[in-house]
Amino acid sequence: RARRAVGHLLDAAHNDDNISETAFVSGVKMIIEAAPDYAVDIPLIWQYIGEILGAFIGAPTSNMAVLKPIFECVPDDKAKQFFQFTIRYATEFSSQSRIQRFWQSSGFSLNDLMKADLIDSTFSNEFDWLFDTPEVEQSTSQTKENHSPHPDPQLVKLFKSVNDQGTTITDPEIITYIREHMDPSEKFYIRNIVLSYLEACLINRDPQKKIQEDIAKKRMTVLNAIIEHKSEAEIQAVYAIQNFVNKLEHPP
Repeated sequence: RARRAVGHLLDAAHNDDNISETAFVSGVKMIIEAAPDYAVDIPLIWQYIGEILGAFIGAPTSNMAVLKPIFECVPDDKAKQFFQFTIRYATEFSSQSRIQRFWQSSGFSLNDLMKADLIDSTFSNEFDWLFDTPEVEQSTSQTKENHSPHPDPQLVKLFKSVNDQGTTITDPEIITYIREHMDPSEKFYIRNIVLSYLEACLINRDPQKKIQEDIAKKRMTVLNAIIEHKSEAEIQAVYAIQNFVNKLEHPP
């Protein structure tokens, strides 16, 4: 979880222009060059780097372009294993269809990342799916929606119902709605829930917007039930709060 979170934090920093692609690649190269020495004390060092890189390239916006310069400094005897780790965790943290789409958009072939004599038929067959025709393309609106965090309008209403006399929705009912209508495998699953909660708590009184404390307090149990003190979920919740505050301070 920690390495996945590092990859996601690096992606967020990259998207916010706090880390350039060149700086990211340079940092990874430094770690890779030192990896043979680290391997003495950390036998799984290549797996760990692959987890971080996998989380980074499996982010909502494609970071696949970093693979080519990074693999230029990977030792030949580690190239195949490192590629396997990276793609494995990218698909695990994201989805196979997304990684397939990003890979095909990059125009890469396996030969672009490692020497041809390293690519045997077994290895090639393992990654045939990267070159297959995608099964179903999402609609443009749905794709855009999945690429940015957003509150769920119905969930906002459910959170707000705490003040509706006679129609208050219970916390278990809200949790049931979340489990039935929101996909935990989606990148912004936690952020969308937290943004919905914050949107419901907001009192829109210009020029000063305030948080409605009774909703905030009473519905906190829903967030606790969903986040469950999981480090990755807590990080995503912090992102959502930062995003929400930023939009309040800098409206479109």
